[in-house]
Amino acid sequence: MISYSEFMMLTNMILWALQLRQSEEKVISLSKEKEQLMKERDAVFQEAHMWRIELGKAREQAVIQEATIARAEEKARVSEADAAARIKEAAEKLHTVEKEKEELLALVAVLQSQVQRFVLTPATYMQLKCVICMEYSCTCYTVMANDQSINSLMQRAEQHKASM
Repeated sequence: MISYSEFMMLTNMILWALQLRQSEEKVISLSKEKEQLMKERDAVFQEAHMWRIELGKAREQAVIQEATIARAEEKARVSEADAAARIKEAAEKLHTVEKEKEELLALVAVLQSQVQRFVLTPATYMQLKCVICMEYSCTCYTVMANDQSINSLMQRAEQHKASM
């Protein structure tokens, strides 16, 4: 038979073996847990890296969009200034045209009043005819004193002046 001390030693060895076995199981379990946590950590690091890359791309896009907005705003300012200059130029041209129109209307009014006062008598007709002939160096023709002959005389004088 076994003595009590041997029995206690065997019991202690069995307990130590059981404890060793439990410790080994804990080590295996902890190793698996550690391995799982390391995989999760790597996955989190990889995801964080992916998000950093996406954030970088988003920042790059934001910079590009800001530059595009700045160019568009500058183009709008230039277009606005150009439009303002063209509007000012058009207003000046309009003012000039209106001024010329007023001057021409005044001239037309003066000419109409002169035409209304002009009475063609045979004497004034002959004076007019001789003045025209002297101005254009042409021979005086005897014509009847009417509107048709004045127009004819003026046309001949113009033709003569044009041929010179």
